[in-house]
Amino acid sequence: MDGTGWDHAAQNVQFFGCDIKDQVAYCASGLIYQVLHATCTIDELRGGLRWANALDAEAVRLGIDLTARGDGTEALARRIAHHAGRSALTRVRTATRMQTEHVRHMNNVAKKY
Repeated sequence: MDGTGWDHAAQNVQFFGCDIKDQVAYCASGLIYQVLHATCTIDELRGGLRWANALDAEAVRLGIDLTARGDGTEALARRIAHHAGRSALTRVRTATRMQTEHVRHMNNVAKKY
C-alpha cells in the first residue's frame, strides 16, 4: 500500500462508518497481492511491520498521544497498517502459505472471466 492508502482506510472507518476489520482485510489483501506479484518482498513486509511497531513504541516512549492531535486519523492509520501487515505476513510468510495464497488469487481471477 502506498502512504495514502492507510489514511484512506482510516478515513473510511472514522467518517463513513466502515468496519475496521473490513479495512484491515482489504489492506492485507493489497499487501498479499503485492507479494504475489513481486512488487514487495516478504522481507520488505516484515520491515514495514517493524517500522509500524517502532513508531508506536516511540510515541509511547515520548508520551505522545496520537489521538489527541487532529481527528486521530494518524493513530488509526498506523493501527490499520500494523494489523494489515500482521495479517498479510501470517498468510504469506512461508513458501507453502504463499503457494496457497497464489492458488486462491488465481481462482479469484479465473472466476472473473
